[in-house]
Amino acid sequence: MALIFVFAYALGIMAAISVGETSLDPSLEGTHLAGLDEERVRLFGSVSQSIMTSFRCFIGDCSTAGGRPIAPLFAEAVGAGCNVVYVFVTMFVGFGLFNIVAAIFVDNTMQVAANDTVRNRKKRYLENLVAAQNAKKLLHWIHRHQQIVDGQDVSIELTFPDLQELRISRDLFESVITDEQTLVILQNIGVAEVDHSGLFDMLDPAADGTIQGSALFEGLMWVRGEMTKSDTISIKLMMRAVLREIHDIRCTLDESQERL
Repeated sequence: MALIFVFAYALGIMAAISVGETSLDPSLEGTHLAGLDEERVRLFGSVSQSIMTSFRCFIGDCSTAGGRPIAPLFAEAVGAGCNVVYVFVTMFVGFGLFNIVAAIFVDNTMQVAANDTVRNRKKRYLENLVAAQNAKKLLHWIHRHQQIVDGQDVSIELTFPDLQELRISRDLFESVITDEQTLVILQNIGVAEVDHSGLFDMLDPAADGTIQGSALFEGLMWVRGEMTKSDTISIKLMMRAVLREIHDIRCTLDESQERL
């Protein structure tokens, strides 16, 4: 916008000097150019009026108060140079300044979008890191409860690989899930409170009554947050892959039966 204003200001000064201070031929009063001298004063009589007229011409409203086009009228009264200046200014502003302004606007918008993308990625990374730390903390907390139930020494802590091999029963999980500290950990991970009651069944697809520590860790990382379109698509693709495998197995069995 500053470029357009500076150019309109410079053009307005030149127009006020070259056109605003130049009286037209009095003999034009008896022609179709009658009253053009008054229009000259109204349009270019001062620098401010000349700047406003220039800006109006930039946006396509280059006409007098009576609706007559400014450039052809002054070209007849002053000379063909007015048409040359009008064409040059129109092309310079329309194909030059406006495109520069648009390019700067688009570049700034893309830069802001890129910065937002980087910030969002960093934010998601930090959120995932915090969630992973809390999921690991939950495994330690569950193992501690198991030690208390089994009467073991609670000072013994397992490494993360050993925690992933931990087998968690339904009774142990349900006794831990109601604990206040567990609720705080699940909240920090991003697991909605409405999902707590069905969390064990969700993470026990084999329905054998136990969850492995690695399945609990990975499941909590998946179930955190709100469901997105990508989650639905991934489930659909996995189901399609499973159906394809079942179809291949069925075809193999049919071929085996035919051989028999």
